[in-house]
Amino acid sequence: MKQQHALNLLVLLQFSFFTFITTYANVTFNTASIEKLVQEGKVHVQIKGLGGHSEECVSFTLSNRTSDSLFGYVEPGRRLISDNSKEQDILIVKALDFALAANESKTVNGFGFCCQSNNSGPGVESGFSLGKMTDDNWQTLAQKVNEGDYPPSAIQNAVWVLSDGHDIRSIPAFGDVNTQGLRQSVADMLGIEIPWYSFLYAEDSTRIFSGVANRLFAEVVYSVPRRTMMSGQIHDENGNLVYNFKSYHTSKGEHKYNIDVALDNFPEGEYTFTLLEDFGIMNLQKKFRLGEEV
Repeated sequence: MKQQHALNLLVLLQFSFFTFITTYANVTFNTASIEKLVQEGKVHVQIKGLGGHSEECVSFTLSNRTSDSLFGYVEPGRRLISDNSKEQDILIVKALDFALAANESKTVNGFGFCCQSNNSGPGVESGFSLGKMTDDNWQTLAQKVNEGDYPPSAIQNAVWVLSDGHDIRSIPAFGDVNTQGLRQSVADMLGIEIPWYSFLYAEDSTRIFSGVANRLFAEVVYSVPRRTMMSGQIHDENGNLVYNFKSYHTSKGEHKYNIDVALDNFPEGEYTFTLLEDFGIMNLQKKFRLGEEV
């Protein structure tokens, strides 16, 4: 008898669980943008800096002013406006979902990057307004970052290319397919050809972005018909040899030649990178320019 009772109870529990799942499987919570919730007076928000200018660099203190639960989100592509005109605004690039119980307050961190490279970085407790949604290109970039996985330096420089007109060569691509895709997307937005090389920039303790390119990086694909000694060279626009890369043997087939060269002693102008087989046969040539991209 006890066994039958236990069996009946188990069947009842299974039926109840099945009924709950089938009844609520398609239920969705009503979610709203943070801007809508604030405009309707349902949520009060206070936004402060966390002492940085990238990744989790701002906090949102959210207060539910209603007697109901609320579900909301901060959208990728929202530009938070700094209260201090000398400090950077922040572009949110990762969606931030939140849930608030009735009359609940909580603090959550937002993921974003500065979008005014000539301004100083926000400090701890720097204030921001909720700002506004940005234009189409910015939103497209933010959504791509939201859905992808990219190095912070690539995201930051991609933001600056759109927000401050930085050179697209500042977006680093070191054989990372994802980062190359990000850089290509920005090039497509701007309607320009993607360069075959990238720059790294000198650090400057007085500002976030120095604007001084001090290293050139690239990955060049080449092929050879046999075992060959490969040599890389750089010539200036007058044909003068200005840099020799270390030579090495490689096997028959397709390979990648990695370029990493300091630019400290390179004046502005056009240069040619040449890859030679056995010190005399030209395998390929590529040009690059130091200074403003043309």
